[in-house]
Amino acid sequence: MSEKAHWDQVWQNKPAEQTSWFQTAPALSGDFITRAGIAKSDPIIDIGSGASCLIDWMIAARYSNITALDIAAGGILKTKKRLGLMERGCLLLRQHFHFNCGLIHFLTYQILI
Repeated sequence: MSEKAHWDQVWQNKPAEQTSWFQTAPALSGDFITRAGIAKSDPIIDIGSGASCLIDWMIAARYSNITALDIAAGGILKTKKRLGLMERGCLLLRQHFHFNCGLIHFLTYQILI
């Protein structure tokens, strides 16, 4: 089984919350981003994003140029679905870009202020 097929199968068969690496609040990664002094408008890419809540954390922290990248579409699609719920709340969010080059899936969001 290829690496891509493996991750496609993981995201198809398992809720993100049931993976061993799932974190509701990515405190360590969020702390790294904060301590790095990255401007809110600087581009940030979450490589191997899957269905990570780090994207949610960055949006809540008002970072506005966020890209999630993953080999499998399944995790990216779970993130899109979860973030779609945020669009109906107080946060204005626009899907800026979703690109599938066959091997890697990109998902970029920009916050509209």
